Amino acid sequence: MLNLLAVQAEFNEFLRRTPELSAQEQQFIAGRLLDAQGGVWKYLVPLKEGGRALIAGAGWHNSFLFLAEHFPEMVVWDADPLRVSILERLAHLLGLKPRFESGEIEALLKELPEQDLIVFEDSLSWIPGHPAGRPYSAQADMMQKASRLLSERGACLVAVPNRLALDRLLRRQRDAKVQAERAGMPEANLRMLPQGNDGNGSGGPGCWVPSLLRAFEGAGLRHQRLYFLYPSRESPEQILGWGNNEPSGEQHPLVRVLNHAGMGKYFFDSPVFVAGRGSLEPSFLEELLARIGERLGLRKPPRIRRNLLSNESTLVFFLELEDNEQAVLKLPVSAAGASRVESDRRMLEKAREISPDKVRGLVPQVKRYESLRGQPFLVRSYVPGVDACMLVRSREEYSRVVAEAAQVLLEWHQASHRVTRVTPGVCETHLLRYFRQAGDYLPEQRGLLEELEDFVRKTSADQALPLGFVHGDFHLHNVMIDPSTWQLSGILDWDMGEAEGLQALDLFHLLTSKERALRGCGIGEVFDAVVLPGAFDDAERRLVEEFRGALGLSEGMLLCLKIAYWARHCLGNLVQAGGLKPAEWMRENVFNVLDTLHGTVLGGGPGSGGAAK
Repeated sequence: MLNLLAVQAEFNEFLRRTPELSAQEQQFIAGRLLDAQGGVWKYLVPLKEGGRALIAGAGWHNSFLFLAEHFPEMVVWDADPLRVSILERLAHLLGLKPRFESGEIEALLKELPEQDLIVFEDSLSWIPGHPAGRPYSAQADMMQKASRLLSERGACLVAVPNRLALDRLLRRQRDAKVQAERAGMPEANLRMLPQGNDGNGSGGPGCWVPSLLRAFEGAGLRHQRLYFLYPSRESPEQILGWGNNEPSGEQHPLVRVLNHAGMGKYFFDSPVFVAGRGSLEPSFLEELLARIGERLGLRKPPRIRRNLLSNESTLVFFLELEDNEQAVLKLPVSAAGASRVESDRRMLEKAREISPDKVRGLVPQVKRYESLRGQPFLVRSYVPGVDACMLVRSREEYSRVVAEAAQVLLEWHQASHRVTRVTPGVCETHLLRYFRQAGDYLPEQRGLLEELEDFVRKTSADQALPLGFVHGDFHLHNVMIDPSTWQLSGILDWDMGEAEGLQALDLFHLLTSKERALRGCGIGEVFDAVVLPGAFDDAERRLVEEFRGALGLSEGMLLCLKIAYWARHCLGNLVQAGGLKPAEWMRENVFNVLDTLHGTVLGGGPGSGGAAK
């Protein structure tokens, strides 16, 4: 499984040394290639031991990286030699060995042996001499060549850029509805699969669906499925925000269109057509759903209701089981995702173990955790409700929800915590971990960071430090509420948890999320204005004192824990991003906070730290 974060710094350095690329181009390429979105591809095709694959028109897509793990003989072709050299470098850093080609695609197709998988990116728009607005002849010729190259059980995938295709689908839905109403036809009889080009000159990228289907037919390939891949970064609102994030329960318009048209069963953003000579073998995802059905004793495999990409490392599918039961399937597509899913599983089981009955019902239950063909997967119970920030509006409502959620934290803390004395080793492990990791990304602030480390060491030395079960990301977006009763209905996202961590950090994160929701700002600003000076509302101040008493914290230890909270969520975020954070984010969450800490904690006077660059 790919470890994209492990090669991030070296690949970015390689891009910086490429003179043909501007800084903006470097950032764009790194953003497209160094995420895990392309990992979805390996779930949509049959995985063959020893299979051969061709990726043509690679563009700035990273699907080949994930498919190369499962197809040992892979050729990646693109018309741009510079792009090919960049893709080849990234594959080398990841230890993958596909063959990279540029030049004439026709010559390459003639020399290749039979292929088990052929992927055409970008609607074949890269075909030389592609006639704008009239793509059928070029597409048909290329599909003929692909058909001759495919193995008998092989699959051919064509990815269509999403935006215009989706806009046209939605527009066709509206137009067809109007036409049906005029003709007196029931809307249920409409079929929204486009029937042909309209010849109006709008046949740009993403608008070639009809000609593509005709090209399949002319090449003797059967159109098997239509998948829709993840949302793009430029238009995440097209798919994300369903379910728990929509109190109204309304479906996204695209989902209604596709359900109505019967076009496929996996609703992602970019259309991906799958074709072959005959009946294709089941995709990995279909094979996995069948396995889950067997393991859970279901009469038939689960159905996918919706999906999203989490943390750019894990695909999350919401499943329908039987008798109106629902579940969540998590599929990590990178090494970072696999680590998070394993942590998720471990923390869920621990939380249910230590929770009293009244709290255990808020914790999702792990139904299955195993692997298929080396791919780990987690199935857990579904958490109903909507996240708290979607329902509450006033400061008073936030305070009520925060108080209820804080009681859950106290239950966990009292059930699991132990008290240790802060030794140099304990301090390094629990309080200074993120200072150490962030130092390389903040060379101009290294002296100030070292001063803060010394302060934390001296202040916390030999202090009583409670350690215990920590959720790790306990904010109001992860606290679900039943909209009919306004009671807590569940708690999500356990992959940052620890069995023995700093328990006070969960409370700080909960209180910070309330202020962030009300102020519309980031962690750094709230830390500066509220957490560090202790400028909480009266109700929250009482909560802090209640936790101090329950956990036995001194004033000095409380201050050290506040600094450790900022380091975990701001310095830790910087480290996770490989130092690649926007200047505004750095100013708000790192530089301004360092100035404040220098002035108030280290006694250097406000603004005298010189941290803001």
